[in-house]
Amino acid sequence: MSKFLFNNCKYLVPKAHPESIIENGAVFVDGKTIKEIGSSEELNRKFQIDPEVEIIDCSEKVVLPGLIDSHNHLTTFHHHLPHAVPSEIGGGIEDEMLNQVWPAYLWLTDENSYDLNLWSLMHSLKHGVTTTANAAPFPDATFRAAELSRMRIVMHPLMVTSVRLSDNLDEDGYLSQTEEAIKNYHHALEGLLTVAVHPSWPWNCTRNLLVKGMELAHRYDVQYATHLFEAPDEAKRANALWADRGGALQYLDDIGLLTSRSVFFHASNFNEKEIEKIAERGCVVIHNPECNAGAWNRSVAYIPYCLEAGMTVGLGTDGAPRDMFGQMMLAQYLHNVMPREKVTVDPWMPLEMATGSGAKALWLDNLVGTLEVGKRADIIAIDLVNNTGLEVARKETLFRFLSNGQQGAFVADVMVDGLILRRDHEFTIFDEEAITARVRERFAEFQAWYQIRRKKRKGKPMVDLEHEEFAKV
Repeated sequence: MSKFLFNNCKYLVPKAHPESIIENGAVFVDGKTIKEIGSSEELNRKFQIDPEVEIIDCSEKVVLPGLIDSHNHLTTFHHHLPHAVPSEIGGGIEDEMLNQVWPAYLWLTDENSYDLNLWSLMHSLKHGVTTTANAAPFPDATFRAAELSRMRIVMHPLMVTSVRLSDNLDEDGYLSQTEEAIKNYHHALEGLLTVAVHPSWPWNCTRNLLVKGMELAHRYDVQYATHLFEAPDEAKRANALWADRGGALQYLDDIGLLTSRSVFFHASNFNEKEIEKIAERGCVVIHNPECNAGAWNRSVAYIPYCLEAGMTVGLGTDGAPRDMFGQMMLAQYLHNVMPREKVTVDPWMPLEMATGSGAKALWLDNLVGTLEVGKRADIIAIDLVNNTGLEVARKETLFRFLSNGQQGAFVADVMVDGLILRRDHEFTIFDEEAITARVRERFAEFQAWYQIRRKKRKGKPMVDLEHEEFAKV
């Protein structure tokens, strides 16, 4: 077991609130756990003379809890495809799914999923993320990448019944695979890995899969995570589909999907009444501002109202190439230009969504999300040297600068579970060049495959449909 002292921190931020900031603070880590937090003067007297304690000088650094990416797709290469690819079947969210998202999943195998998982985890760590939630197929590949990366991961094994993907699983196959993943991997890797049930979307899964998935979540006491109301056309079509039940949300409530174990990705098209309902049920929302403000979705979750309603809100990138600091900036400012009554987000709330609230959203707040004695040592340090985004920050303005254009590239040190994974901008566990070279090969393979597939399927969806999406099945 190793001992570390994050010493002489210019700013120590134990949690995302102005009153928590400690100037010239220190954190002592013994093994996996934070043992003491206080002033550098106090902790220096106790630990600096101990030859077993490794000192990390943070005199020109901001030290804070590791970031929590509460929704990602680590293996989805469709983010690399140009959105200028002409649509051949219509438009909107279903067009994106059939022509970009599902083709990317159709290309995946267990082998290339491992490579993409590892590359994405490396990218996340490099930019200060210590916990990520991965919604993806091939759970065994996620496990192997997690085992090497030593990151904290919430596994969301994909389940979908509207299309047949490369894993060639049907409804029963997906339910069986998810149950096996829970049995094999929940709390694996000394607690670094947890598992949740993940039907992709209520409109591309049968009712039977949705309901049996929730039964699994209850049986094994895990979360139930799905995409919901991600785009305006989705909300419109879903509400029309279930108009006889009082709308889509009422339908989901009727079949038992609005519970305290329910996690809804995006949730960017709920009105105030719907927000109040899911907040009352104890559901969690994961905000994905960059994705939802983009060309396909063009909507932003009403986060100020969610917070006022008492809802737990996490923050996610929804794609490996994105930087969590960029998501924090968008979470701070997008609401100011939305035509809504409530627009204010406190300067520290973006960091709170990326740390404490993110941990609570994923049922990890007993372990991480804040720097507290007894919690696991998931810690990052941001370099202030030549950092134009933070070098002029003072204690009074620190949170505004953290969520206003700060970049993950300035994260110098990353610790997960007491293990240093990145030190002074260098990985301690990865061969970054080798992993990147391998993924470049995968990217070339995917691009070639995608173009061939697109030509072959001209005028038709690029994947075979098992049933129509947005259908009562």
